[in-house]
Amino acid sequence: MDYQEFSQKVKSLGMKRTEFVRYLGMSKNAYTKWSMDNKVPHLVALHLDLLCKAANLLPDLSQFKAKMSAENDQATD
Repeated sequence: MDYQEFSQKVKSLGMKRTEFVRYLGMSKNAYTKWSMDNKVPHLVALHLDLLCKAANLLPDLSQFKAKMSAENDQATD
């Protein structure tokens, strides 16, 4: 993953690059190096991809939970 794609994906999560790197337990110097190399380490890219996929599922899960809750409320009435 190149640095531009990394930046866009982190932004899509509503995070700043520094927040994401801190979340991983890395230093700010790490993403500065990635910027200079224009390449993000493979494991970091995989982690970011998984977070993006999970974030895409969350709205669906909350809709599912709301639907289940409404059905449960109707069943108890």
